[in-house]
Amino acid sequence: MGERVLLVVLVTALVWWAGGDDNARPRPFAGDHLGPHVQQSRADYTALADASLAAALQRAPEQPAFAMLSFAAPLSSADAGSLVADLRRVGSLITQDAQILALPEPAAIPEPTAIPDRTGIPSDSEIAAARTQIFTSTIAAASGMKPSQIVESPRETESSGIIAVIAYDTPRKLEAFTHDPRVDAVEVLPPDAVWGQFGISPPQVARGENPRFR
Repeated sequence: MGERVLLVVLVTALVWWAGGDDNARPRPFAGDHLGPHVQQSRADYTALADASLAAALQRAPEQPAFAMLSFAAPLSSADAGSLVADLRRVGSLITQDAQILALPEPAAIPEPTAIPDRTGIPSDSEIAAARTQIFTSTIAAASGMKPSQIVESPRETESSGIIAVIAYDTPRKLEAFTHDPRVDAVEVLPPDAVWGQFGISPPQVARGENPRFR
């Protein structure tokens, strides 16, 4: 009799676990998210990114928002630093081996709203150099290498190339990157998205010619 009672209890517990307290189980990230979702094709993600940018331009073209810039092919730290020199903030980069690395910002970059005139403002080339140094040192630290060991051409390695960055600027500024053949997609979050409270997933690395410019 005791064995039957125990069996009934076990079966009841199993049924409760299978169909009961659903909130107690881990769920996929359901909030704001940058990058393709699981099993999302590159074409579908590009369409999603284009739609997000179009919505941001229509909603508030001059209101800064977080965005992912996915590259058409892996870029070196120097090439990526030069490409994003004009952006207000770059908070993370994603490497070829799918590492998502947080970045400190160059201390020399002032807030645009706090600048009364252009005197003493670092040039794009100076900002590019500062970001290049930060990209290189961040990748080196994550890979257990010295900055001097990070090769210039990402084609020579499977890790040091940069395939995307997470940036913060206005949709109007971000839209200009869609005309650059080095950029594969620009996905923009709503302006109320908060840093550290949205998901990030690495984009697929495009191989060969960027279909956007065929």
